[in-house]
Amino acid sequence: MTSNADVLIVGAGPAGLALALLLLKNGISVRIIEKGNSLSVGQRGATIHPRTLELYKILGILPEVEKRMVHTPDLKIFTSPEGDGPIKEVGILPFMEEQPQYHRINSYQFGQDTHQGLLRDEIAKYGCLVEFNTPLESFEAHSNSVTACISGETATFNWLVGADGARSTVRKQLGLPFHGQSHAPSLACGDIEVKGMANDLWYIWGDTSHKMLSLRSFQVDGRQLGFFMMGGAKVDTVRAAESRDNLVETLYDIIGQRSIEFGDLIACGVWKANVRMIDKFGEGRVFLVGGKCPTGGQGMNAAVQDSFNLAWKLALVHKGASPPNLLQSYSTERVPVIAAILDMSTEIMRRNFAQDKKVESSNWSRGFEVRQLGVNYRNSTIVVDQVTPTSKDENADPFRAGLDGRTRGGDRAPEAPNLIDPEGRVWSVYDFLDVTTHTILFFTPGSTFVTGYPPHFVKHWLIYPQGSSLDGDERAVVDRDGYAYKHYQVQQGETRIVIIRPDGYIGALLETEEDIPFYFRYIFSS
Repeated sequence: MTSNADVLIVGAGPAGLALALLLLKNGISVRIIEKGNSLSVGQRGATIHPRTLELYKILGILPEVEKRMVHTPDLKIFTSPEGDGPIKEVGILPFMEEQPQYHRINSYQFGQDTHQGLLRDEIAKYGCLVEFNTPLESFEAHSNSVTACISGETATFNWLVGADGARSTVRKQLGLPFHGQSHAPSLACGDIEVKGMANDLWYIWGDTSHKMLSLRSFQVDGRQLGFFMMGGAKVDTVRAAESRDNLVETLYDIIGQRSIEFGDLIACGVWKANVRMIDKFGEGRVFLVGGKCPTGGQGMNAAVQDSFNLAWKLALVHKGASPPNLLQSYSTERVPVIAAILDMSTEIMRRNFAQDKKVESSNWSRGFEVRQLGVNYRNSTIVVDQVTPTSKDENADPFRAGLDGRTRGGDRAPEAPNLIDPEGRVWSVYDFLDVTTHTILFFTPGSTFVTGYPPHFVKHWLIYPQGSSLDGDERAVVDRDGYAYKHYQVQQGETRIVIIRPDGYIGALLETEEDIPFYFRYIFSS
């Protein structure tokens, strides 16, 4: 296998694999290494939120993801030991009817082992294979390259990205310390074979003030398995995780009966919550993705969003199309988002590990914001909004402000279905987007604008209001049901130009065509 590539990615979890696929689609060669000696086993990091599904639509892999994911069941909460039946049922992520402004609105379960397997298959189509049992030993960053020592081999790359989790070797060698704290409560987590429990159920016994067990059933290759999390003030999680016998003994102790039979132990480990931050996610030619969010189903999803934010910028800079300082916006955009997610995660942990039993039974439900559809970069220095400019004293919530009912520069691009082209074909805005180009939407009746930017970097579509006739332009559509004009908050007869970035966020909201270069001056070198 060739040692050298444009980018070395350290870590083959969802963040590293997604980044590899994003870069490969942008024509950037990748080498990805993983210090572990086997494929990931287990469900950990299983919740996939709708914003991640929207991003996977743009990446082109959503149909394959949807074949493999399953719905999120409601929780049935029992006492410990179990009494006559559940004392409460909680919709942790209640199912919602689809809404046209979102490409997807519901959260699902998509086990990390399945997730990583799908992404490995996708990068393999580009001839890129994960190198297991291959740790990064050290690296040295230079002005134009990075030299890495990998299992005794020395190789040179243009860029290095650490996707190696909270204990990141890359982070430590960069000298970026964590600020924050480790939370004392720990959980034993893993997968075990189960019998006597129907598929797609989620049970919780007890509470963390004493003993608590969460058990969600699922099927893999015809086998009935359960993903468990157990802990509490009276549970020795380290001892429980030492062996299958210890684990099963603890499971039955918490449940209080043996109606469920436990078989082979598939995976087990001890997890401890950390609420810690670093001040920046990169330095020079070295960057970090993922490994920052402890709970609430946020970690994997936030990590994948890190990769989407970084990939398009890194690709443009590597190709010489964008100035190197564009990469500074990776940290300035993502650090506030992760900080806001950590604040929310801290509150979720406080409730989940509450010592007050009276509030414990309702501590598992999650608000709409956890679906990450409100994540935004309104405060970014590379975002342009001429329609509703951000004032200097405005400090938009980077995690929730995108849900305030306004469409602003830096928000996720709203979806809009039922756009009809001259051939009668039906499109949606998310059909126009991809991870290699900026997409310009012209809400401009009669516009004759033809973009002067290379088509492999920028493409455009004209969106005409309801009732319009098309003149045959293959990149023109009619907004048959009015969703595009409604969701992008454009009145008929107004001129509006929306520039959507390759990561699915609005880079610019403009009022005239002549102002398009005003946004791209931040992005392109010339």
